[in-house]
Amino acid sequence: MKQSFLTRAGWFATLVCSAALVSAAQAAETNRFAHFDGIWSKTRGSLRYSQNPPFTPAAQAAFDGLRPQDDPGSRCVESGTPRIMITPYPMEIIGRDNYILLVSEFNHVVRRIWTDTREHDPDADPSFYGDTVVHWEGDVMVVDSVNFNALNYLDPAGDPMSTRMRLVERWQLTDSDTLQIEFTFDDPEHYTRPWTSVQTYKRQPKGFKLGEFSCTENNRNNPDDPNNPKSLTSTDTPQPYERKRPQ
Repeated sequence: MKQSFLTRAGWFATLVCSAALVSAAQAAETNRFAHFDGIWSKTRGSLRYSQNPPFTPAAQAAFDGLRPQDDPGSRCVESGTPRIMITPYPMEIIGRDNYILLVSEFNHVVRRIWTDTREHDPDADPSFYGDTVVHWEGDVMVVDSVNFNALNYLDPAGDPMSTRMRLVERWQLTDSDTLQIEFTFDDPEHYTRPWTSVQTYKRQPKGFKLGEFSCTENNRNNPDDPNNPKSLTSTDTPQPYERKRPQ
């Protein structure tokens, strides 16, 4: 009986250890997204993804003709992706088991990246942040986004985007406090070929907090405020939502 008891005890211990190992492995897989947790700031550099993107002739002409009051951001229109990813404002990343939240200091913008879906939703409405799916390639998280509403620019410089754009981001921690994201833009409406930009973000020290920023409260350049001496002139420019939606 003693040997039988010890045998059963050994089997039980083996089962417990196996379950613990499986649980640990599952937790490690789940916590992969938590590795990005923290507040991050873009390293210094241009607020444009490329100084020479491969424009189509029509896109080049439109870009050359832009005026400051044409910028949807001058009226506090939602930044959307990818514009929010290249602003100088810090952002907090919160990783969970089925999504990642990016909370920007700019206008408290929130971007949600779902990590538990395998295919794009064909019924999703076009949106500022697009429809995303995520997979891993080794230690690189790949974020694939489509179905943008294209109601803002690609970046603050005014590079265009269309509803046909596909954006692929490759997120990689190059060290514990450095996040590198490679952005690949595929938008045949405005660009002659897919093109890539790499941006770097640094994790801020513990205790760093996001400030409060309200675009509407601080919009000194509102082009629709004729009483503001710093406003942009826009008497002949329609509101962003009155403009023809890019196709």
